[in-house]
Amino acid sequence: MTGSKIYVFGYGSLMNLQSIQKTVSRRVAREELQPAVLNDFVRKWDLLEWIKFVDEPSAGIVPAVFLDVVRQLGRQTNGILLSLTEDELTKMDGREKNYDRVNVSSLIAPRVGGDVFTYIGKEIHTRPTPEICVPADYEALVLAGVHEWGVDFEAHFHQSTLPHNFPRRSGHYVFADPRQSDLAGRPHQEGG
Repeated sequence: MTGSKIYVFGYGSLMNLQSIQKTVSRRVAREELQPAVLNDFVRKWDLLEWIKFVDEPSAGIVPAVFLDVVRQLGRQTNGILLSLTEDELTKMDGREKNYDRVNVSSLIAPRVGGDVFTYIGKEIHTRPTPEICVPADYEALVLAGVHEWGVDFEAHFHQSTLPHNFPRRSGHYVFADPRQSDLAGRPHQEGG
């Protein structure tokens, strides 16, 4: 990868500018982001992560579902492209630890000069359990990022996202893995 530009295609919380900035530890201007589509994929709520709700410490660690992309020929999933340094890409890998980083350069439109990667859920983490929930503040973070790109982008987001029937659960959460939480800008709090 040395010498060529590196991009990440974000399709969930990585479409939210504040969320990106927390991971890369720098100010990212909106102009650095470029709307794009990932061909032959659809967005789906099926990535299992273990979290805990800070305001409900007695609940312990609970399973939660996050966005993923899955192969579906003929479909297009919209998102954004962000140019990263190799160090920033390493930070993203830590944040997205339950996903594989996959080179999707040939499936991105419009084409860009460089390698484009996205994160696809590792198979072992794509089997939601019956007691799983969608963290409401994650969903709100994603939708806030989507809204920033306008009405057409938002409509495409909803069209390219498979519906889910998981219950939403309110409250501030952190990932069970403290390093992952730190990289996502959700630092663990003592006693929580």
